[in-house]
Parts: sequence; structure tokens; C-alpha cells
Amino acid sequence: MSDTINYPKKKFRIRRLSSAVFEKESTTKDGKPVTRKSVSIQKSTKDSASGDWENQQIFLFPHEIPALITVAQKAYEHCTLSEQSEE
Repeated sequence: MSDTINYPKKKFRIRRLSSAVFEKESTTKDGKPVTRKSVSIQKSTKDSASGDWENQQIFLFPHEIPALITVAQKAYEHCTLSEQSEE
């Protein structure tokens, strides 16, 4: 087992949301080297009682990101359309 720390290759942040792209060197079944990527999505929140910052995090494979974008967009549309119809 390797003790190497896998630092993100790239980070993106908007307010309390961030993403980080990680790469891991691996080999295919036939022994060819390949770089595998994963993405971490994180949201930082402040606990109102303790004042401590907490992080919620999920890891995705690159092919899962379009689905995340789609479901987030649909949820946003539902929320904003619901708010507009209530006014």
C-alpha cells in the first residue's frame, strides 16, 4: 500500500461549493498504463451551535458529472418556478 498523498490536480470554488479533480495512475487488464480520474464535490457549512466549519463531500467518476448537472438543474428549476408561482 502506498503512503503517497493524492493531492488534487485542479480545484474550482464558488462560494461554499467546491470541486477537485484527482488522478490516479493505474494499468489496464492488458498491462497498459492509464490515468484514472475522479471528482470530489464538497459543500462547507458552519455549525450554528459550535461555530465549527463542517464539510459534506461526495466522489464521482467523470461520466457521472452530466447526470449531477442535470438533476441539479431540474431541482433548481423546480424551486425557482415554484417560488415564482407563489408570488
